Amino acid sequence: MVADQDSSVSAPYIESRLTQFHHLSHPLLGLSGRGDLQRFVSLLADSAKGTLGIKEFIDNPVLAQILNYQQQSATDEACWLLFLYCYVGRSGLFYAIHRAWSWQKASANADDFHDWLTGNQQELKNVGSLSMVHKYRGFDQHRAEAMAEGVKSYIAWVKAAGDHAGLFQNAIADCQGQSMIAFDRIYLSMNEHTSFKRQIKLDYLCMIGHLKIAGIEPGQFYFSDVLPLKKAARQLFSGHPSVKMPPSELNELMAALRDCLGSPFSIAVLYRTLMDWGNEKRVPINPNFRRY
Repeated sequence: MVADQDSSVSAPYIESRLTQFHHLSHPLLGLSGRGDLQRFVSLLADSAKGTLGIKEFIDNPVLAQILNYQQQSATDEACWLLFLYCYVGRSGLFYAIHRAWSWQKASANADDFHDWLTGNQQELKNVGSLSMVHKYRGFDQHRAEAMAEGVKSYIAWVKAAGDHAGLFQNAIADCQGQSMIAFDRIYLSMNEHTSFKRQIKLDYLCMIGHLKIAGIEPGQFYFSDVLPLKKAARQLFSGHPSVKMPPSELNELMAALRDCLGSPFSIAVLYRTLMDWGNEKRVPINPNFRRY
């Protein structure tokens, strides 16, 4: 069984499926440059490994730790670590925050977390920057304040349902176990009650399902909500991020690509791959750039 799962995310298998799609369904013009195909294959394989639920397959220590927490039934800590990872990225800043604040501590002292994050902004800035989800990655006072408020809103949203497990279980039960409807309902609730980027919310919820923390999965790519995702898809199919392709067309093409790749290449896997690949393709803003 493990061997079968391993072969399904092997580079030769993925490359053969992409080649078939390119010739028989739609050209993947964004993979025509030197090394582009191999890099996209590598990102797809890495993203899909989390779906297998086998820790030995995961090179990312943060995701491995999240799986550890989940296997120990520490769902709150697993979700909290995942939220910070999606918001901050894997950097010294992420590790500094998580070392100082467990879910139990942060959820019981949200105002203290706010004061700690903003009060220690200068020191935290020196240990790392934010991920490329954020246009301006330097951890200045403005970004510290925005993150503190965003985290407070996330804590309040979760606590309104009791805890993370209750939040997801209640939504799934209300939707009669329909994973895609539950995903959309939780996403809409998150948009209503939390104050950070939709890209972070979608990444977080995709990973919740991807890592099997809860039985939810996206039924679409939400291209209208996340411009970098839309640009990455345009780049993949047309070779340029600015080519006009409506979200409906991109959703159809990505659904066809998912079907060609087969299991375990879900929308969540393709979402993460597109975001990582798109971030690599665009020229990043210097993390020390100041807006003011």
